[in-house]
Amino acid sequence: MTFASPLYLILMVFIPMMAWFGGRFFHHEAFFDANVKNRLQSHAGSLLRSHSKGLFFIALACAIIALARPQRLLEESHENEVVKMGMLAISLDVSQSMLANDAFPNRLSFAKLSIETMMTQLSDFKIALSAFSNDAFLVAPFSEDTASLQFLLKHLDQNSMSSHGSSIMSAIMSSEKLFQPFEHTSKDLLIVSDGGDGEDLDKAIEKAKQLHIRVHLYLVGSTKGSTITLGSGELLKDNKGNIVITKRYDGLQKLSIETGGVYVSTNGDSADITWLCEQIRLKVHKDNVSKINKTTAQELFYYPLALGLCSLFLALFPFHVKRFSWAFLLLLPLQPLHSGMLDFWEIQKANKAYETKDYTQAVERFSALEKEKKSAQTAYNLANALYQQKAYDKALALYQGIKTDDASLEYQRWHNMGNTLAQMHQIDEAIKAYEKALSMKEDDDTRKNLELLKKQKEEQQKQNQQKNKEKQDNSKKSEKSEKPEKPEQKPNEEKKDTQKSDKENTKEDKSQSKPKPAEEKKMSEQEAQKWERMLNNIQPNTKPMPLYKGEKHETDNVIRW
Repeated sequence: MTFASPLYLILMVFIPMMAWFGGRFFHHEAFFDANVKNRLQSHAGSLLRSHSKGLFFIALACAIIALARPQRLLEESHENEVVKMGMLAISLDVSQSMLANDAFPNRLSFAKLSIETMMTQLSDFKIALSAFSNDAFLVAPFSEDTASLQFLLKHLDQNSMSSHGSSIMSAIMSSEKLFQPFEHTSKDLLIVSDGGDGEDLDKAIEKAKQLHIRVHLYLVGSTKGSTITLGSGELLKDNKGNIVITKRYDGLQKLSIETGGVYVSTNGDSADITWLCEQIRLKVHKDNVSKINKTTAQELFYYPLALGLCSLFLALFPFHVKRFSWAFLLLLPLQPLHSGMLDFWEIQKANKAYETKDYTQAVERFSALEKEKKSAQTAYNLANALYQQKAYDKALALYQGIKTDDASLEYQRWHNMGNTLAQMHQIDEAIKAYEKALSMKEDDDTRKNLELLKKQKEEQQKQNQQKNKEKQDNSKKSEKSEKPEKPEQKPNEEKKDTQKSDKENTKEDKSQSKPKPAEEKKMSEQEAQKWERMLNNIQPNTKPMPLYKGEKHETDNVIRW
């Protein structure tokens, strides 16, 4: 324990002097009026008067200690501590192919979350962040401020960058510019992409070796491929009108192998991130860096302050009140302190573990609190920690078992239940949970999650319908090939049949194309509410700075994603 203002403790020297001259002090009219002197002296004799004086001096001593601000250090303070830190440049692919939805909710969003996790695990690294497509853009130079880097990454404005093509050469050249201010013979670059265009791979390998850049890879997506959903909700099509299917290009692993890096391929599972970070930590050279650690401490002044107020209270009130007050103070240690008065220690430790993303320790501490208290809040906190540990089944069971009258907690429970069900790919149940949460409280994040899941459900239904149509077409073709050909109809009969079918189709189209006025009005109101919510929830965007201009490859009838 330390004191933030220890100079106040010098005042403790005056307390024995005041006790020595206590008789004259208490009888002096300048310090106390007659009413207070009567209370201090009371009518119970000299023994009680001595107790009252003693309690008064105890209160005075406690006040001086409170002024000195006692503190309990939560972390040891090391000024100018020399630590070993590595340097890693991370380059994120922001091309259109990263909008494919074979990783939830799409490759780009999953990649951002993965990079945030990497930054947390690589706390002993200085990290620089860039984004690339055909060109490269600077998001943040080298920094050890993980919170700021994660904020910039979360609000990265993709619309302010060119999103066509995935030039690995641009990522390599931009990392060379990031390392230029530092004297490093070897440089480490982590590329987070779905594989790039696969063009000029040999040139990229040769350039990385020439610049002494060790390239690590985190490849996102599936080898089967997926469609690309544009901002308008439509699927991306090529020049011939065919729906584009983009696949993860694992051939890029050659770049990592040739330059001495490590690589991980994933289709939406973040289980290998810890292994990747450990391998990067083993390969990256670390330099000695002087670092100043901030001291974190907990204030304890309220304990002596409370004791001083109690002592002053006992000194000023009559004997029968003091007798019961002393009995109350003596009974305090007999109360169940661990479950009642000292729970805040465990809750604080559990919350700190959760905030520092040490979810294993957070689960242990919240589990102990939940077994002892069995309250809705502790069960909710435990469920959140289990969710972060990706123990979705256990988290869902806890969310479902919570019963509370707190409207705010009930809303948060349904919102997080929707998140958990979405991670478990139970889209219908997740939609119901989000709708239940919105019935309690209108929230932009919940509304966005709901709309995202509905779009995903519609896309899955469209894909299923397309697959069913293809199966039916294939079966019809096989049946036609097996059946003998029918005799041709006469030309006049064909014209009559086609005219009838055309008339019927035009009638159906006219009947469908006439919307009801009430429906049009209702849709316009919903659109207005939607735009109002979007305007109220405008967040800051990270607009990156151009860092490297890539070569533009133009090919006839080819769209670069």
